Amino acid sequence: MSPCVSVIVPVWGTEKQLRRCMDSLLAQTLRELEIVAVDDGSPDACPRILDEYAENNPEKVRVFHIENGGLANARNYGIAQAHGEYLGFADSDDWAEQDMFAALYDRAEETGAEVCVCGYYSVRESDGKARICHCGGLAEGNARENPAVLYGATSYVWNKLIRRDFLTRILPLAPVGLYFEDIPVSYCALFSAGMVTAVCRPLYHYLRRTDSITGSLTARHSEVFDALAGVNAFCRGFGTSPQLEDALLTLNRKHLWLRCMETLRPGKRAIKREILSRGFAHMDSQFPGWRKSKAAIIPAKARFLRPLLNRKWFWRLFA
Repeated sequence: MSPCVSVIVPVWGTEKQLRRCMDSLLAQTLRELEIVAVDDGSPDACPRILDEYAENNPEKVRVFHIENGGLANARNYGIAQAHGEYLGFADSDDWAEQDMFAALYDRAEETGAEVCVCGYYSVRESDGKARICHCGGLAEGNARENPAVLYGATSYVWNKLIRRDFLTRILPLAPVGLYFEDIPVSYCALFSAGMVTAVCRPLYHYLRRTDSITGSLTARHSEVFDALAGVNAFCRGFGTSPQLEDALLTLNRKHLWLRCMETLRPGKRAIKREILSRGFAHMDSQFPGWRKSKAAIIPAKARFLRPLLNRKWFWRLFA
């Protein structure tokens, strides 16, 4: 009998973090769950630790050792090995609430949704301080009828449960070697699903590491615009509409502003200029006339700033 849920776990981080992650998955209240852990050439004791977990929990844990190919490659490999009706994801330095996958699975089955989303805790590595994210504003429904579904959720895959046959039949694999590899999978899943639903509780603990992709500024941060261009092409392949274009514009502009805000942190001036140049060139090519559009998620009190936020010179002035 196939498990209800397969959780894909690409392995990195410390041995202590890996044990915390695996223990949280083995403690899940959903009993029909398998853990597919993919070690892609970890040089430390993590491969041995994984083998111990597989030996002690043969009915739950399956471990695969492959050559190093990056996060997306490990996730894609794990998806190919999974048996579950649904796919969940966990990074090995994070951990889950005990009822996370039971809550997501029950909600998906209740509504017939291909994708179920939940809130999460963002945990600061330096002091363990946590804040609750994305719990109250999760949109539900069909994104082609209600494009707000696209930008009401995050680009992360680890706070989503996705029906396996839907993902493997429709969606593109995560692009290997590209930063922000979650973006194409998450947003394309949200858009193409006949039904997206949500559990509006924080069920996942995301560790904000100081050495993560979002924690340090490099030239590769501009690769987010390559990922977004792929999402735009995928969504427009279903047919365009003013509502869809507004949703895509809002989504792309949100990521532009996030990258712009990153350039306010300490870093090399050349890297900041490259990120800003690529970001604004992306917006100009994907959404001609986008600066005049009022489609955006922005607090009402700050809307007078929108014309400035849409100008590259404004960000360069502060970066």
